[in-house]
Amino acid sequence: MNQELPRLAGPTTIAVTVTRPHSPERWALLVPHRDRLIRIARGKLSDGHEAEDCVHDSLIRALGFAGLESERVGAFLTTVVVRLCADRHRARARDRRTAPRLWVAGHDEFEEGVCDRVLGAQLHAQLADLSPRERDVLRARAEGYSVRETAERLQISLKAAESAFTRGRAKMLVLAEAA
Repeated sequence: MNQELPRLAGPTTIAVTVTRPHSPERWALLVPHRDRLIRIARGKLSDGHEAEDCVHDSLIRALGFAGLESERVGAFLTTVVVRLCADRHRARARDRRTAPRLWVAGHDEFEEGVCDRVLGAQLHAQLADLSPRERDVLRARAEGYSVRETAERLQISLKAAESAFTRGRAKMLVLAEAA
């Protein structure tokens, strides 16, 4: 039972009443629009495969749409393709917005974290090599205090706190490079 599909001249053929969704006649009505729809979708989407997916989705939707009028197939398919392209753009934008929040640390980041903690422990042990003022200023800065707040807290001048911080940081950088 090899049934041949009716051949249509193109998208501007005579109006045909096709009442049965998923019928060969319905496919014959939709398929001539495929190339035009792909051109439209490629103009709206950067990925050719994604454009073809949108077109095929629109053809499948039109195939099952019971209220499809044969004389309006082209307009219907165009509308569906454009809306599917817009949906893809919205989904991509949503993914870009949420991706940074959904980032999960991988294997390399875990190793870097372990190395950072080991280096931090080594440098913390070498804080004893600093002067008491440099050590106190660095600890206050590590706790999140500004230089001004550190100076007030330690009851020293702002310039003295800045100098102690600069000296202590320079010494710790030398120790970190040596470690």
